[in-house]
Amino acid sequence: MALLILIGVSLVVALSPVLMAAGSALFTGGHMFDENSSGAYLWGLYATIPLGIVILIIGLLVLGIRAVVKRKNED
Repeated sequence: MALLILIGVSLVVALSPVLMAAGSALFTGGHMFDENSSGAYLWGLYATIPLGIVILIIGLLVLGIRAVVKRKNED
């Protein structure tokens, strides 16, 4: 369950500029890839994709460490 939440959060963080550009283009009537309006959000992908990957890696490490500690405590 925690892994699914972690994957969901990292995907939302990584793809948030796409969602913002699509939403902005929908409400303003512009084009999603026009850098003079809504498309400027897409430059955020350079920051949010690595951030999403880092969140996923840290979360997987924490889940792995918790599993190892739990197994040691059971022995």
